[in-house]
Amino acid sequence: MKLMILDGNSVINRAFFGVKPLTTRDGLYTNAIYGFLNILERMEKEEQPDAVCVAFDLHGPTFRHLKYDGYKATRHAMPEELAQQMPIMKDVLRAMNIPIYECQGWEADDVIGTVGKICSRQDWECVIVTGDRDSLQLIDGNVHVKLVISKPGQTTTTLFDEEKFREEYGFEPKKLIDLKALMGDSSDNIPGVAGVGPKTAKELLAKFGSLDGVYAHLDDPSIRPKLREKLEAGKENAYLSFDLATIRPEAPIDFAPKDAIVQPYNRLELYQLFQKLEFVRLIDKYGLRGAAADAPKPEQKVQSLPRREEMPADVDTCAVYLAEDGSVGLAWAEGVCALTPMEAQMGQLSLAGKNLIFHDSKTAMHRLDELGIQAGECVFDTALAAYDLNPSSSDYTVSKLATNYLGLSVEDADAAACAEALWHLRPVLAGELENCVLHKIPRLFIQQAVVSPAGGDVQLPFRNHIVEHIRIDPGGIDHIPGPEVPTVRVNRPEALPSGKAQNAGVELECHAVGIGVLSQGDGHVEGADNSAGRSEECTGDIIA
Repeated sequence: MKLMILDGNSVINRAFFGVKPLTTRDGLYTNAIYGFLNILERMEKEEQPDAVCVAFDLHGPTFRHLKYDGYKATRHAMPEELAQQMPIMKDVLRAMNIPIYECQGWEADDVIGTVGKICSRQDWECVIVTGDRDSLQLIDGNVHVKLVISKPGQTTTTLFDEEKFREEYGFEPKKLIDLKALMGDSSDNIPGVAGVGPKTAKELLAKFGSLDGVYAHLDDPSIRPKLREKLEAGKENAYLSFDLATIRPEAPIDFAPKDAIVQPYNRLELYQLFQKLEFVRLIDKYGLRGAAADAPKPEQKVQSLPRREEMPADVDTCAVYLAEDGSVGLAWAEGVCALTPMEAQMGQLSLAGKNLIFHDSKTAMHRLDELGIQAGECVFDTALAAYDLNPSSSDYTVSKLATNYLGLSVEDADAAACAEALWHLRPVLAGELENCVLHKIPRLFIQQAVVSPAGGDVQLPFRNHIVEHIRIDPGGIDHIPGPEVPTVRVNRPEALPSGKAQNAGVELECHAVGIGVLSQGDGHVEGADNSAGRSEECTGDIIA
């Protein structure tokens, strides 16, 4: 039988720094939890354990802090963005029926050592998943360590057994304590012997076998006089460090391997947590969609549209959704309908001259073009609006937006339901953008531009964005009648229609991009494109 125990603090720290920042629309950080679950899933697939549990540190001093005030004194406090995820991570593990072991006054390393010792006694194999090499001292015939190294976009693992450890270090696992006693450990602020580094410490252990052996042979002629002086001066710190580096496998925890046998998830509880965390893809990956039937229904914030056989020809504005199977959903003020893939391909639909609401307009327009369906202009893109409201999210599917903003449960494969969701999402997302986007999005300054006296287009490469509202300040503009600030709409990400001005100096207030200022120049446009969370040069030309 095999038990796998995760060093919770070590794994979640590596997940936090290894996964780009992710937040829910309410500002809750989720990247550490997401990364932890990915590592857990990978380890379960690789190790196929019969039992799984997790050990965490508890806040407060341990017996090591009481022995040495400087223990871990140089460590930075846990980032607030990670700290807020810790209790939720534990809730997720409980919902997965994975036991958590903690012990006040003891470190997670000691808890892990205790679990490994009990497993060895009961002839269970124990695999420790950690990013901390301290646990390598626990390796024996039954206990192995899977060392996790996480970098942005990549996680690598190395399985250490007794043979692998000796191959890398040249001595048995227990001697790792002696090594740290000599060289110290800056990450835990364990002092070691001043002036003795890893290379010298390994050489001493190779020759004399242990810390005791080193100090029993200080008069050995192979020890250089200066090194002898360092060892003599640092003897007290060496033995203090030995004590601090030793994992104590006798934490007072109530543990038996059988208590951690893999159990079915609490599907409803896990589903609700994933909904809160906006882990829509994980809901599908963990097969939790069925749990939605048992979940309390969220308050539905919109009135359902009636189903119709077809959309009237005189409808001027509609939402269009193209499902993966080729079906097309349409929604408008008075109803919703769907065309089968065959109907969509047989020329029974024309959207020419209509104002269209899309989800991912670029892809949708391409697909309509492939189907030979004439399309009007895009007046709103729900995917881009959702991105602007929460650019750190990992998922912008219609099903997720419908749940979060409308209280609706829809399947992304249901063309009619998704089209209806798009129709209802437009005013909700537009309102959210109106309320907060100008506080979130950095200013974008366009250095030089000339607006054609005839009112031509200014072409700017705002990739991946459709800007819906652009308010033009009439100050300095000669040919805009009336006192109102006009609103113009942009149909394509690459084209920003200009105001009709002979003199530039036009302020663009772009609700989905940022704020740009057009000034008189030589017909060339330069600026910084922050639409994808990065800064880079972009250029465009005036189109007469």
